[in-house]
Amino acid sequence: MIKNNVSAVIVTYFPDLLHLKQLIEKIDPQVNQVIICDNSSANLDIHGFVNKNIKATNSKVKIFKFNANLGIGAAQNKGMEWAYSNNANFVLHLDQDSMPDLNLVKNLINSYYELIKLDYNVGLLGSTYKEQISNKIHEKSRWYYQKSIDQNNAYSTNSFLISSGTLIPKLTYKKIGQI
Repeated sequence: MIKNNVSAVIVTYFPDLLHLKQLIEKIDPQVNQVIICDNSSANLDIHGFVNKNIKATNSKVKIFKFNANLGIGAAQNKGMEWAYSNNANFVLHLDQDSMPDLNLVKNLINSYYELIKLDYNVGLLGSTYKEQISNKIHEKSRWYYQKSIDQNNAYSTNSFLISSGTLIPKLTYKKIGQI
């Protein structure tokens, strides 16, 4: 069985620092490492802010500050590359405005192992999400394929997932590569 060493990769670009603080404090207890990939938020000292204001174990927070806006995919790739080369077995992607459930990582990891046990070839797992303004659970969109793979509709195959809240096993990264 794979050890559950999970790194969270958070891509930022001029983030709301108070929201970022809440996000880090909410995800920190769920993961082994928090990686912030900052896409050149000029005039914001994210490293100083984190060291001064975040209750997370600072050794668990790694910050990459890029000199230019690399874009979300390139920034995620940098975070994943570092995480997997530093013993992560899973990477959880989060946006700077995400606010994960207290059991998000546990639920995704449990789902991964349950699906593996059922002999599914799992590429990645995504969570449902709640719209912050309307407080509604995300509805399935007509833009992507969705098919239930169990009788209770607990799991489905999808041809599209948003990146935030997506858990990527190292095995998938090794097979597929970067985003």
